[in-house]
Amino acid sequence: MLSFHKLSHIPIDADSLIFKALYNVEGSTKKEVLEEAYRRFVGMIKNIEYRARKELGIAGFLEAVIILSPDKSFRNAISQTYKGNRQPKDPYINELKKIVYSRYGKQVLVSPIVEADDIIVYISNTYRTLISAYDKDVLNVTKEKSWNYMKKKWEEPLKQNPEIWYIKQCLMGDTTDGIKGAKGFGKDKAQDYVDMWKGNYSWSHFVSQFKSEDEAILTMRLIRMDQWSIEKGLKLWTPADWKFNP
Repeated sequence: MLSFHKLSHIPIDADSLIFKALYNVEGSTKKEVLEEAYRRFVGMIKNIEYRARKELGIAGFLEAVIILSPDKSFRNAISQTYKGNRQPKDPYINELKKIVYSRYGKQVLVSPIVEADDIIVYISNTYRTLISAYDKDVLNVTKEKSWNYMKKKWEEPLKQNPEIWYIKQCLMGDTTDGIKGAKGFGKDKAQDYVDMWKGNYSWSHFVSQFKSEDEAILTMRLIRMDQWSIEKGLKLWTPADWKFNP
């Protein structure tokens, strides 16, 4: 089992780095494409490690923890529509992931049931390490700075209650991931909802925005990124975990 420390590790949500490494890569054979993509990937990892050392003001050793997602996660098991509308993957993605795994060895962290987002949120919030991620959802619920490798800048943690963000995201849904949300809710209406209740959120009232309680529970389980830990594994969210009970 890996252990993490803010002065020695920078966890990286590396799924998007894999995509980025393969984007418009040149090569006349599969081997050439993969080797060039891997070379790019290594360069990006080294740059993130450098950025973390510079941010922390240290000159010594600091190592990336490369976090990757499996082909399917628990979300696919509980929802047939989860990510069902995404475009087909680059055929070399899994091949490049295998190369990264074999060459980086113990620096790679993959779970067979949860995604990179779930793992990096757990590490960030448990060990309070700097992280590197691109997904906006991760930046909404982590507590430490993140190096955004697409925008090439440090992002500050957002000053909000993650539980309120989860409520908003459940109401809005996520079309990219095939999560419906509550009927009639977009970004503005979801914000109006949380503003109206100002922390006095009732589970029963939240449920009433959905077709059924089962749909509300399913949506919460699909959206949340705090249902997994290294020590306990996966524990799906239930209404007993609602944080706003009187």
